[in-house]
Amino acid sequence: MILILLPETHQYFVLQRHQQALVSVTIEADLIQKPVFAAPWKPLAPLADLSIAPYVLLMTVVFTTFFMSLIAFPDQLSPKPYNLIEVIIGFCYIPSGIELLIGCVSGDSLADRAGRYYSGKIPGSRLIPASFCAFFVPVGLLFYG
Repeated sequence: MILILLPETHQYFVLQRHQQALVSVTIEADLIQKPVFAAPWKPLAPLADLSIAPYVLLMTVVFTTFFMSLIAFPDQLSPKPYNLIEVIIGFCYIPSGIELLIGCVSGDSLADRAGRYYSGKIPGSRLIPASFCAFFVPVGLLFYG
């Protein structure tokens, strides 16, 4: 499907048609190579490593509950007793947006610092700060109701 729908993969086949028809000379013909299929599941292979399986499971549960709460948020605030309109419900998303922004900015340096601190002693050392902070999500969801 990628080979058919992605325009970047068509260059080789268009070049082959032009060379067969001898219509024109393509200047960058030597740069265009036949596309090679790269297995899309290769980046997911580290997830099968058993040393990081607890972290993967924990993060999956945390992100699932977080996104479920984002979906349930308007349904909880629009009926009685709150009766909030869409604009006010939209403003209620600002704290979680700020939280995610702070997490994105600080999470990278925190993970790098943990990776340097443990420096190969623990295979998933970069995931330790995320798993520590992940325990705050259920606490926040309990406050949420």
